[in-house]
Amino acid sequence: MKRTAIYTSSAIGLLGVIMILVGTAYFAFREEATAVPTAIPATVTPERPVPDPEEWKWYTSQTTGTAHTDTQGLGDIAGLEGYWNDPTVFDFGTLMPDTEPRIIDGDESFFVELRGELDGSIVFNLRHTGMFPEDWLPRVVELYDDRAVVTIPEDQSTIAITDTRKLDSGNYLFVRFGTGVYEIEPITGKIVRFFEDNGVVHNAELLDNGNLLIAAYAKDRAYETTWEGEIIWEWDSSDYIKPYNSSTYQFWDRASHYRNMYFEYRQGKTWTHINHVQKLNNGNYLLSFKNMDLVVEVDSNNNILWTFGPLILRKQHLPTRLDNGNTLIHDTGNNRVIEIDPDQRIIWEYKEGMVSPVAGLAQRKPNGNTVINDWFRSAAWEVTPDGKVVWEMILKAKSGATIAVPKTKLPGFRLYRTWWYTDNTVWTYLE
Repeated sequence: MKRTAIYTSSAIGLLGVIMILVGTAYFAFREEATAVPTAIPATVTPERPVPDPEEWKWYTSQTTGTAHTDTQGLGDIAGLEGYWNDPTVFDFGTLMPDTEPRIIDGDESFFVELRGELDGSIVFNLRHTGMFPEDWLPRVVELYDDRAVVTIPEDQSTIAITDTRKLDSGNYLFVRFGTGVYEIEPITGKIVRFFEDNGVVHNAELLDNGNLLIAAYAKDRAYETTWEGEIIWEWDSSDYIKPYNSSTYQFWDRASHYRNMYFEYRQGKTWTHINHVQKLNNGNYLLSFKNMDLVVEVDSNNNILWTFGPLILRKQHLPTRLDNGNTLIHDTGNNRVIEIDPDQRIIWEYKEGMVSPVAGLAQRKPNGNTVINDWFRSAAWEVTPDGKVVWEMILKAKSGATIAVPKTKLPGFRLYRTWWYTDNTVWTYLE
């Protein structure tokens, strides 16, 4: 495989320039990490003792502190303190206030408020369902207009699952945090296939050729592979991006704050944070480097063909090349979804109802509408090109089941990604 370092090759020197621009692209977050709250949310089982603050720090220690900025700025949202004291009274509201919600029951831990008519289905997962690790029982949920179908993987692992998709067969494909990629049957949760990779965290897709396309951000790596492990294509950031240490990627941001990416992003680990990869119709690959506010298209030899992001994006998720040649991006840190043309002009922008600085999804439907989800608001909705909301779902925790997600220390379930599908294949398993 041809590998040419971008900082030495004139053929792809453009990315070297972009690395300089990346420094100025970072908008200021709060300079200090959010403190561990003094009020601890209730456990799933009320009779179980609530952990003391020191125990709680242990559960949150892996994703908090000055070395990680995903949690920074969350305390700036009005009413957050009230959320800790009584999570049931804190609500981000709805985008369809004049529409009466239908209550779709899930299981003992959650329900969904659904407004408008949902065509097809929405597939998502519940990442954590308990305060203590031994209580975490992640599950896959497929939401229809009148019911929710819940599937619990048969291995009963407490490790969180992230990206979850429905396959043409009706099975589900999901990523288990730091473990690998699973294909399971709906309803039964029976494991059909498993691909091991302890670096995969964000997304995995089953391609039309039967291969897996994986973004393993814990290793700053993306690749296409067969289920048997034969690598078809691979991007390893360490091969292409300037050597990373405490003296590189230092800069003053636009707010005149001194920044050092090496210390902010876990002392050199996952500095690019590849959170998505898409294989394009022309055989190229579209990569998203969240921590660099950067989207890059490369060919099968990893030559840089197109870049976008610095000074515009902020911690983006799921950039997707559309059939019309445009690119749809969930510009997460700027709380918006944008569509850009091949000349990188923003031709569509949507902001309503977006509050999450951490994660989200934007998916273009065949009818031209866009499905958006906001991780922080635990909501997903469909919006027309002119901004009209067609339907909206809001995930709710049942009384006694409100929990805390260690990633943000916020009680309740969070919608990492919600994928929309047209068919009802899962019903064949219920007949």
